[in-house]
Amino acid sequence: MKQGRILLLVPLLLAVAALAATFRCVHAPGTHIPPTTDIHPRKNAVYYWKTTFRLNDKEREFLRREKVGRIYLRMFDVAAATPMAVPNATVTFASHVPEGVDIVPTVFITVEALQQTAEENKIDVLAEKMVKRITAMCSWNDIENWNEIQLDCDWTESTRDAFYMLCKEVKKRVPDKLLSSTIRLHQLQQEAPPVDYGVLMVYNTDRFDDYTTENSILNSETVETYLNRDLGFSLPLDIALPVFQWNIIFRNNRFVRIARPFEEPDSGEEVRHEQVPASELIKTMELLNRYLHTDSARHSTILYHLDSTNIDNYSHEDIKGIYNH
Repeated sequence: MKQGRILLLVPLLLAVAALAATFRCVHAPGTHIPPTTDIHPRKNAVYYWKTTFRLNDKEREFLRREKVGRIYLRMFDVAAATPMAVPNATVTFASHVPEGVDIVPTVFITVEALQQTAEENKIDVLAEKMVKRITAMCSWNDIENWNEIQLDCDWTESTRDAFYMLCKEVKKRVPDKLLSSTIRLHQLQQEAPPVDYGVLMVYNTDRFDDYTTENSILNSETVETYLNRDLGFSLPLDIALPVFQWNIIFRNNRFVRIARPFEEPDSGEEVRHEQVPASELIKTMELLNRYLHTDSARHSTILYHLDSTNIDNYSHEDIKGIYNH
């Protein structure tokens, strides 16, 4: 009798299992990010984030050896000021940009500047000034191989509309060029900005001012918490990974400052040196591929940022593994 009941239940149990499998498939965490290769060629890339563009021999060799084909070059910041937001920390050129490498002029916009510009209803004015300044800087410094602009801003929910409007106004002024924007991990649950593609900035994942943090630059476990959820984000993405290092200074277990990598602490201070091993970078890429399907055949990887003291920490095989995850 019991065996008969079990046999009768078998079809029902199979149906429930099939339904559960379907539910898991439909509601699987993460999302399928569209490829960026439909927008621009896949190339090994780096950020250059200094106020003076000057390549030393080691950096030039890195670009050659690692076949870097694209440099995201920070041109200037936009900071809040009176009577309106202004350019700040403009890069100067002590070296020519390398031949055969795409240059992407990149502008960092502070949230305060964005708020001020929106409140003054001058988003279109800011966009006009930014585009004119970028165009002039490229002309002055013989940068001919540029086909896009990138906007970098850690916009929040309250400044999202202003940033999206800025993107539209910039694009309106350079319709023949690509426009990209940086995307933070927490922004993956927001509506995508109106740009051609984004760059997911996979670093600064944990609190640097917390004494108990082991490595604030990158923690793959923290990254997974952002990815292991339902994501509706559909903007094509390239991936930016950290190869920089820094010192975090504490006194009596309290945060004091961020210091240069080899800066010695003062008396009574403790230093936590942070850099990301290649194994952690590759583990992070595997997570991104699992949840976002961002494999290296369809998406470019960008290293932040090009500096000889940073790249000294990685072998050619390390870099090759990161670029070709």
